[in-house]
Amino acid sequence: MRNLIFLSLFLLCNFSFALTITEIMYNPEGNDSGKEWIEVINNSSETVNILSGKNGWRINDGKNHIFNENLVIYPQEIFVIAQDKNLFSKDYPSFQGKLITANFSLKNESGKIQIFDEQKRLETETNYQSSCGGNGNGYSIFFENGLCYENKIKGGTPGNLLVKDEESTINNQGQEKKNESKLLPATSAITTSTENYSTSVQISVDNQSKPHEISKKIQPTLIISEFFPNPQGNDQGQEFIEIYNYGDEVLDIDGFILESGKNKINLKGKIEPKEYFVLTNKDYNFYLRNNGETLKLYFDNQEIFKISYQGKAPQGKSFSRKKDGSWEFTEPTPGKENIFFAKEIKEGAKEGTKESEQLAQVESLPQQKIVQKTEIFHILGGLIVILCLIFFVWLKL
Repeated sequence: MRNLIFLSLFLLCNFSFALTITEIMYNPEGNDSGKEWIEVINNSSETVNILSGKNGWRINDGKNHIFNENLVIYPQEIFVIAQDKNLFSKDYPSFQGKLITANFSLKNESGKIQIFDEQKRLETETNYQSSCGGNGNGYSIFFENGLCYENKIKGGTPGNLLVKDEESTINNQGQEKKNESKLLPATSAITTSTENYSTSVQISVDNQSKPHEISKKIQPTLIISEFFPNPQGNDQGQEFIEIYNYGDEVLDIDGFILESGKNKINLKGKIEPKEYFVLTNKDYNFYLRNNGETLKLYFDNQEIFKISYQGKAPQGKSFSRKKDGSWEFTEPTPGKENIFFAKEIKEGAKEGTKESEQLAQVESLPQQKIVQKTEIFHILGGLIVILCLIFFVWLKL
């Protein structure tokens, strides 16, 4: 009976945290400076509002460090804490989640990570050791059921909960054993809004889908970097979709599929490293909707990239990816690096409809309500912690 009570209270104590650390890169290959990162998920049903600055949240690696930006994290949403936003975006160009920075430094042998809110309340914590793996070899470690494991995908999987449990091995007959992956249910989303329109970019990991196996011959280093849904005048022949190869090798794109609405395009040809591939609806059979559109990339029958926006697209503006992974409407630059100007964003916002304005209002929930819900959650968590402490004292007696 005592053991049953202890187990129940132990579980309650562990679920009192709103946030959970799911993956860390604590000792990258080579120089660690600026390349460490921590993946976190909001496992509560409430919105979490991270505040920056000296009166805001803290991340503790043995010392307290402030967050450099404010960030709103919605229920079940994943975000990444990085040492250096520019280095992270360069190392993970396909990352689509929310990103926040702090000047932390993780110990290589073992360490403890804690995150505190502006009221100095503990929001989450975890311990790690070099025995978990990922010790200077280019791999991250992930946490599951209180245990740590080495992620078998080199570089890690920040922004989603895709983890590799088993490396490709060779059996006694000399045959290659396929990689086995494990998909955990999660959604990572990034949302931007302006005065009159709202856009949302979302990557979904479906636990009902088949595990994604990365080919040993072809690494799917493709992302959609820009598309043009609402040209001036007649759309026919002017719409385009731009694809970017962020890898370091020439990529044969035969077998890749681009999906636009109900249209599926089988890609053909090759893309040089750090180069663009542009498809127009003059040469390919597709049509981009002006009022919300979703584009997907598939490789080996598995979704590898997804981008969508809501609301009416401003006329004459393309929807373009920034280096930090966020998206905005700006001047079209097919086949070239995207360029952004604050003035253009404001002009594009004026062309939004009432429908998109309502969407923007939904994204701008009153902060007071968010704070009130978070306070209730913390009060309940505090009561559970007190109950745990009383029980531990009773055990000692």
